[in-house]
Amino acid sequence: PPNTLVIYTVTFNEEIDPVTVTSADFDNNPGSEPSAITIGAVTQIAPSVFTVEVTPTTVGTLQLRIPPTADIRDIAGNILDSITEPVLDETIILVKEPYNIWTAGGAFGADANGDGIANGLAWLLSAADVNEDATSLLPVAEQTSGALKLTFVTLDSNARGSASVKVQYSRDLGAGDAWASHQAEVPDTTSTVNGIDFVVDAATIGGGFIIVEATIPASAASPGTKLFARVYGSSAPSP
Repeated sequence: PPNTLVIYTVTFNEEIDPVTVTSADFDNNPGSEPSAITIGAVTQIAPSVFTVEVTPTTVGTLQLRIPPTADIRDIAGNILDSITEPVLDETIILVKEPYNIWTAGGAFGADANGDGIANGLAWLLSAADVNEDATSLLPVAEQTSGALKLTFVTLDSNARGSASVKVQYSRDLGAGDAWASHQAEVPDTTSTVNGIDFVVDAATIGGGFIIVEATIPASAASPGTKLFARVYGSSAPSP
């Protein structure tokens, strides 16, 4: 998925001057739909061997390249002859959104198993695959002194990629008081977002899953007394 660190081991056929090997000497092959990347530490681990940290930040393809513009030299100061042409890694990595890896092609808003829950929301609520009945994963609602609390499991921000999971509330099920007027993206840590209090447990399950308690204060029902809430998922960040 995007934002997943890839560490390459690059081996040359002779001893290299480490001062001449920097992040500027590497890029992503500008082939078909390349991912945008950031290059981190470049570290010499042997006289002719270096590790290169690369993080793709968008979907696409990743194929590490030493471009012709690279200025890599051996310990005698000679530029490598092979740099006159691009040097490409033999492996091309396909960088996909986490949802696309999970679903293997099903649309985010479709309901593959007919359980009444869209594929994307089922994924965000920790379903193992598109065939799992996700009704048992829906948020559990609880009222305390007029406040409305939802408890559920979801993916943290890194695990869900560009997808979005929000808690929304309305005084009339969205008929006149729009859901999108009262919403907050689920955070990775305990905090208050747009008036909704989140308690987040990232340790109990782990693996990119968090347990969330989202509490909407009783005052949110004003000037009435009714309050409705839901968890809303979308395939890309929404306003």
